[in-house]
Amino acid sequence: MIALTKRIWSLIASEYQTCVDWILQVSRAETLLEDNPTLNSSMAWRDTFLGPLNHIQVSLLRRLRGENSDDGTLNPWVKPMLRTINAIAAGMRNTG
Repeated sequence: MIALTKRIWSLIASEYQTCVDWILQVSRAETLLEDNPTLNSSMAWRDTFLGPLNHIQVSLLRRLRGENSDDGTLNPWVKPMLRTINAIAAGMRNTG
């Protein structure tokens, strides 16, 4: 499983870098968002909060999947998970 995960991650990282390279070439820029420093700064600031939220969400997802609630009671991890979804969407300023 770990080898497959690393292989998939490598493919994603490679495709991401290819896309960034193409965008920089087409836009004739040195860095992403070079022409919009305000947005670049805003996104960097938001990332400091979104990174930890993403890690919390992964942990909650594991707990949510591991909880056995066949007795009809609501899984106790559902509400915290939904809160992280809402928080990340709000932090990204995108709900779609």
